[in-house]
Amino acid sequence: MNIKNKISVLHVTFNDVSGGAARYVMRLHNSLLNHSNISSSVLVMNKESDSSHVFEVKNSISKKFSSTIDKIPSLILNNKTKNKFSSGLFNDFVTSEIKKINPDIVHLHWVNNGMLSIKSLTKIKKPIVWSVLDMWPYTGGAHYDFQEREIHDTFLSKYLFKLKTKVYAKIDVTPIAISKWIRQGIINSGCMMGKDVKIIYPSLNLALFRPVDKTFSRKLFNLPLNKNLILFGAINSTGDPRKGFSELILAINKIDDIDFKSNTEIVVFGSSNSDFALDLDIKVNFVGKIKSDYGPFDDATLSALYSTASVTVTPSLQEAFGQVAIESMSCGVPVIAFEKTGLEDIVTHKKDGFLCKSGDIGNLAEGIIWGLENSSSLYNNCVNKANKLFDDKKTSLQLIELYKNKIKNK
Repeated sequence: MNIKNKISVLHVTFNDVSGGAARYVMRLHNSLLNHSNISSSVLVMNKESDSSHVFEVKNSISKKFSSTIDKIPSLILNNKTKNKFSSGLFNDFVTSEIKKINPDIVHLHWVNNGMLSIKSLTKIKKPIVWSVLDMWPYTGGAHYDFQEREIHDTFLSKYLFKLKTKVYAKIDVTPIAISKWIRQGIINSGCMMGKDVKIIYPSLNLALFRPVDKTFSRKLFNLPLNKNLILFGAINSTGDPRKGFSELILAINKIDDIDFKSNTEIVVFGSSNSDFALDLDIKVNFVGKIKSDYGPFDDATLSALYSTASVTVTPSLQEAFGQVAIESMSCGVPVIAFEKTGLEDIVTHKKDGFLCKSGDIGNLAEGIIWGLENSSSLYNNCVNKANKLFDDKKTSLQLIELYKNKIKNK
């Protein structure tokens, strides 16, 4: 293909609305649509939006059971894990669809739940770009190994890791790490040896994701106008131990200050209640899941929610990146997070937030107090950071340059 002509890009991911991966993909896709030299479309297993650019793989009986089929090896080998584990040994719902669509570039994202097997990657005869959104592409099946690193030592994990290493050596794939933490994980694993690992951060449409008047926002969510609000949220925010809700509660309980307790409340999104009993002296407001078909109204609602907060706390002990953090910063709200995760790429200590020592509850409590005391003065730093690093206009240009180089070197 003459790279001066329009480049057709096909994004491949499991779904297009629910979850952080879906939001990441659709944000990239929509930013690429603004460029006249790019034709962007999305191929999903389960279509949830009404976008004309999103195509769903053919419906079939086997498709309905794809996730269950993918779990069979773990069940047979009693490969128990508390974290999500995908074998990637069976099923191939997409390579025939890719062949029909015939794009110039195949951009893989989250392709699990039995959507695409490891071996079927060799059937993709187009240049591949792969956004590595969690640890799965470079492990023996674990999406994260939070609190159970021994999962890598099982028979199944060792086999899957060797299989991935063998397949990756045969295909033209450029991994995109969404953080330095992920890039280092790819390099340390060795299974993508020889591949040129790029770092391109997730991004936002900052014309949509921006600060909203705090008084208006708090009234909208029926939250107090005259208190400090600590925001916490994620997909399954209180039920996923990796996201750190229990660490947040422990840190709040460490703060023995009467003024803090009387002037502070917590706001939680992503869950309608806690998965465990809360023993707290301050009120917790659960606003539930902020979900709609992907579009500007979704971002407007989220922008208003972030704008209610004095600080956002993202105490994940393992995190590939942290879209909640960049969403918060784009709304002028500083972020309190742990070191040694992808959040280190987002938060600059005491400039636009506070980086706490990994797993240190006392330091997390200290960071929360510091953030509340300095929230207003950090507003401009947060917005400027978002504009500098997480603007989708800049990200799309990085991707287009990568696509062009892949085609040119084909």
